[in-house]
Amino acid sequence: MYSFGDLSVTNVNSVEDTVALAFTTLLNIPSIYVPTSATAVIAVSLETGFGRFILAGVTAILVVKASKVQNSIVLSNTALFHKKHGHWYISLRVGVLYGQRIFGAHFRLAVVGNIPGHDGNVNWVKLKLHDITNDTEIEMAGVPRNLRHRIDETSPLFFLTDLLENNKDVSNCFESLYLFFNGIDELSGRGVGKSRCYRLDLGEVIINKNTQLEDVVLHRNVWPDSIRRGSIFRTVKGRRRSRLKNEITMGLEQNPHVQVGIFWPNFHLHKNTLGKPKEGAGVMEKEATPQFLEKETVYTQHSLEGNNTMDV
Repeated sequence: MYSFGDLSVTNVNSVEDTVALAFTTLLNIPSIYVPTSATAVIAVSLETGFGRFILAGVTAILVVKASKVQNSIVLSNTALFHKKHGHWYISLRVGVLYGQRIFGAHFRLAVVGNIPGHDGNVNWVKLKLHDITNDTEIEMAGVPRNLRHRIDETSPLFFLTDLLENNKDVSNCFESLYLFFNGIDELSGRGVGKSRCYRLDLGEVIINKNTQLEDVVLHRNVWPDSIRRGSIFRTVKGRRRSRLKNEITMGLEQNPHVQVGIFWPNFHLHKNTLGKPKEGAGVMEKEATPQFLEKETVYTQHSLEGNNTMDV
């Protein structure tokens, strides 16, 4: 602007004025600089428009970042058909990581297959979660929750019991399971959720009457000996495991109010009736260290005592 006469602008008398003009037009700030030729007007208008476009883009990015709801929901990698207390069950597990709290949690489980009593060869049928009486009032926080559908006389899958008992192929009448989870995030007050499909043909549905979900919620008395034996932190070397055992023991002595802990690496694992751990679809790597919860935590007591959803 300063160098070329056809781009003349009033009050632009030095290089510093040219730089100031560039910033004021780019950021759309009122200034003392006024273009005095058609070419200068076009140049200043283009720069002003470009500056507004940049500001609008930055604002949009900040709004999207600020309004994005944290989603730390994790669902089990596999669905398990197994036998428990004389009944066949479908068991899955849901957890929420990194301190997120979700209110009004709602769970839905559905099966896809050739279900008797329904029209067509492929049906979508909702399955009742037998241990949830009011699924719109559940709070999800630091404690994982086991979800189970009991295959009894009231279940749409009751016709599968003979096939399951005799280890017969069920692929002709059963294809997949769908799990849906949604609720309200405590921090933002906005909806958050997650869903997953478990397909039989991809090995995401495991059928084994003698298998149970591995324990995730462990009592404080179990931690030291479990670490020493290697039943938890089994991939950690012996010397490091002994040091970890001593650290946790000292921490428990200093915090007598702590009654239970969450061992997240067991989240995706299964165990047989002999108690030997068996991998489902891999070990969960996030939050591999114990996360202790206080006994006074309302949700901890509600989960462990009221719903029988933790295999402790």
